[in-house]
Amino acid sequence: MKYCFNCGKKAPQKARVCKHCGAKVEDIDKVGNTRVQKGIDGKYRWAYEVNLYTNYAVLVDVIKVMFISFGIVFAFIFLLALFEGDITLDWLKSMGTGILIGAGGLLVLCYLGYMLWSVVNGGKYLAMFTMDESGVTHSQHPRHTERAKKLGMITALVGLLARNPTTAGAGLLSASRTDMSSDFSCVRHVKAVRRQNLIKVNERFGKNRVFVADSDFDFVYDFIRNRCPLAK
Repeated sequence: MKYCFNCGKKAPQKARVCKHCGAKVEDIDKVGNTRVQKGIDGKYRWAYEVNLYTNYAVLVDVIKVMFISFGIVFAFIFLLALFEGDITLDWLKSMGTGILIGAGGLLVLCYLGYMLWSVVNGGKYLAMFTMDESGVTHSQHPRHTERAKKLGMITALVGLLARNPTTAGAGLLSASRTDMSSDFSCVRHVKAVRRQNLIKVNERFGKNRVFVADSDFDFVYDFIRNRCPLAK
């Protein structure tokens, strides 16, 4: 896919310059990582290619989301049993065993699912970023978007057939989410993870992951950090 980092428009595969602004277009399928560039509209744009086999930032986020969902389900079961007065020592032991088995199985499924997704995507995840004074947006490459939708719908179907609402919900979420955007005025936490070329930008109810090459890491981190008045 060819893309103009000057104005943010997509271009035909055979194009050499952007028909909207006249700037040179880049074939991001071949380029992979690009330097941060400031466009004519004042927005900064770049692309970053994550090696899924060596950078586990995506896997960690998947595991966190799945275990939060898993915890909510068991908390609901516990509160229901507490309300009905069914809690006994044997019940607690059974519950504990179920949690351990379920957590172990979920961890294995997360890892296998991640590896399958990595293989399907050739071991690489390509994202495009747009940043200005008000926020930053993380957009999946179109090829990842289509594959994520298909895998997400398959996951949701498997979850429904297995009567597992957590798996079904996770599948529907992954099928529908293609972009992550952060409003700097709402960001509560900014954290740099240099070894993964990652900047975590978290709002109260939303998380964004910004990947950037070493050469521009400090610039992007400082830019974001200095524009988030509520960030710790």
